[in-house]
Amino acid sequence: MRIEVRAQARLHFGFLDLSGEQGRRFGGMGVSIDGPRLVLRMEAAKKLLVEGEQAERVEILASRFFEAVEVRPEARIRVVETIPEHVGLGSGTQLALAVASGLTRLHDLDLSPEEQCSLMNRARRSGVGYHLFQRGGFVVEGGHTVEGQKLGEAPPLLMHHEFPEAWRIVVAVPVPTETISGETEEAAFSRLGPASDQMVDQISRIVLMRLVPALVERKLDTFGQALTEAQEL
Repeated sequence: MRIEVRAQARLHFGFLDLSGEQGRRFGGMGVSIDGPRLVLRMEAAKKLLVEGEQAERVEILASRFFEAVEVRPEARIRVVETIPEHVGLGSGTQLALAVASGLTRLHDLDLSPEEQCSLMNRARRSGVGYHLFQRGGFVVEGGHTVEGQKLGEAPPLLMHHEFPEAWRIVVAVPVPTETISGETEEAAFSRLGPASDQMVDQISRIVLMRLVPALVERKLDTFGQALTEAQEL
């Protein structure tokens, strides 16, 4: 059996509520883009073999998956195309979910997408990348409950809508002098101060009453203005 998994890069358009004062924290919105993209090809093997760009990273993710599901690490994985790392295109989530999805099918395992996400330790804050991996297009997700959240539970999907193909997106990626990920990223989030209720209300109102209607009605100027205002806040 041979498996091919494709995943698009994503643009995260911002969080809805960093405070958690209303009982839910984070929430967010984002969109899948045509390129760059990730392509993995997998087939049966007698041990774990990974080749191509980012091979070491893929091997670590595959080993984590096999250990979690208690299956012998047997697969040949070829990395055909990759998403640049640590530049805001969601490479970590897309790669982890692509590895889990492909190996689940290759070994005929009974794992739901949410279970795969939990195994790979994704969507602990943002669920945008998780939902875009499943559906593409544009999504809005509702964040995590401040209390009572189940370990590994992905944030609920509030809205999914196709993104107009005629709306072109230019992605400029400067050469980074420093990247933030892993423990450094976790520490940065832990230092965030509480967002004001006024700011949260403004962002939510902009998204619900301007940005989303503009997307549905294909009004690009209004969509762009709303997105800019939300991101500035």
